[in-house]
Amino acid sequence: MVALSALGLTLTDLSAEQKRELKLRGGVRVESATEAAARAGLREAGFTIGATESPIVPVVVGSAEIAIVFWRALLQAGVYVNLMLPPATRPDACLLRTSYSAAHTADEIDRAVEAFATVGRALGVVAAPTPVP
Repeated sequence: MVALSALGLTLTDLSAEQKRELKLRGGVRVESATEAAARAGLREAGFTIGATESPIVPVVVGSAEIAIVFWRALLQAGVYVNLMLPPATRPDACLLRTSYSAAHTADEIDRAVEAFATVGRALGVVAAPTPVP
């Protein structure tokens, strides 16, 4: 409780925050709308994402060189993600770890997914969409 007091938080505050962030129902974690939208958008754009059940969604981007260029391009686009390189990953399966909370808006998720798609296409990580005749 000392650490919590030093931060000006109480157990009640943490409980409310956890409920908001994790959207708990009956003790079972339910995927938030922001996580679902991000997962769907990233998959639709052609990315391979990790099969996690958390607000952290890992996106596989390939080699360390591509991952670093991808990460920098996302930063320039205003999207912050965590870069995961070997030895934390396989050399050919470096990750960009995205994180979501209930505080993210639908527009922010859409913007982030679009930035991922644009950079991913430019780097050849995902294919450009095929035009419908």
